[in-house]
Amino acid sequence: DLFLTPYAYDPTYGLGWRLNHNKSLSWFGLYASDEAYGHTGWTGTCTVIDPKYSMAITLLTNKRHTPCINGTFDGEKYETGKYGKIMTLVYESMLLHKHPSKKL
Repeated sequence: DLFLTPYAYDPTYGLGWRLNHNKSLSWFGLYASDEAYGHTGWTGTCTVIDPKYSMAITLLTNKRHTPCINGTFDGEKYETGKYGKIMTLVYESMLLHKHPSKKL
């Protein structure tokens, strides 16, 4: 698929998507497969699609629509502003639900 073809100069980029090519992007979380791809938005959105696990995760926050104090948005201090942690929690929940005896 053209949209998921890695860009020659940076294989974490596809056409409109970021690719979990070498697990170098922390916002995919700890358990996203090598097939996962996603997109983040400046206002506080994050989408991860993982064909290996038949999963799609969309996180909508208002992280950027919070007061900005000393150059940092107040929304950064909440867990929802840390996309990787949230994605990891979702993966843990879904994978353990499907495979209760599996240890991650």
